[in-house]
Amino acid sequence: MIVKDEEDYIEKCINSVKSIVDEIIIVDTGSNDKTKEIAKKFTDKVYGFKWNDDFSAARNFSISKATKDWILVLDADETISSKDLETIKELANNNSKNNDECDKKAIGCSFVQRTYSNKIKKLKFNSP
Repeated sequence: MIVKDEEDYIEKCINSVKSIVDEIIIVDTGSNDKTKEIAKKFTDKVYGFKWNDDFSAARNFSISKATKDWILVLDADETISSKDLETIKELANNNSKNNDECDKKAIGCSFVQRTYSNKIKKLKFNSP
């Protein structure tokens, strides 16, 4: 996770996924609040990264710290529903087994993103 000044959200985000992840990696780009202290309650893998107006550089740095096969990328204000957590666990477990049927192995997945707001009348959604 790449973060900056996310003390209001980061704990809820991490709590939503901590049961299915093997490691939590936080890359802080210059927080002035308690974001780093909150993150350190969950992981010792909290890294500083000087923001250089290049999001991909920060993302690549965060990915370089990962030591596992699967990487779950989240923003600090996102959470994963319990239903989707089960799907993620199932995909990761099925792909961890030795299986020569490569065409049946997932290489990634995406989920429907739901946005909730108290200001719903101000939001405009386009349906496909």
